[in-house]
Amino acid sequence: MIFFILNRDMEVVTTMSTESEKSLLIDDSTGGQTITITNGVAIGTYSFETDARHEDAQYIIPGNHIVFRDKYGNDKLYTIMSISGEYDLSVTCEDCGLDLINDTIGAWDYSTGDYTLDFYLNLIFSGTGWSINYADSTLSSIPIQK
Repeated sequence: MIFFILNRDMEVVTTMSTESEKSLLIDDSTGGQTITITNGVAIGTYSFETDARHEDAQYIIPGNHIVFRDKYGNDKLYTIMSISGEYDLSVTCEDCGLDLINDTIGAWDYSTGDYTLDFYLNLIFSGTGWSINYADSTLSSIPIQK
């Protein structure tokens, strides 16, 4: 299976494989892809080991992403969260969707007026690396009624 490593700008920086000896090898026999239900929310993780001495191991850093097509034919995007080990790296990744829900958001005071969809989405997505592109340019200015 082929894996792509993406940086935070979603640019492919290298590839990995479970089979090719020339690429950075992935051993996911001790972890692999798991889905757990916590507080009614499905959380996807992916764990694997790899060789820290390979030249492409420099891209296995927290914040970068791995992308692959799983055994069910679904495209998966995970964020590298933690790495341990010196020669054999143990890597733990979380479903990329967690980037958006990993913070607690306090109450918003919207009593001073009606705000637009763009206003609320900017509150949610600011600082995440995610952005919203509108298919219809008028959507961003639609007021959200109290």
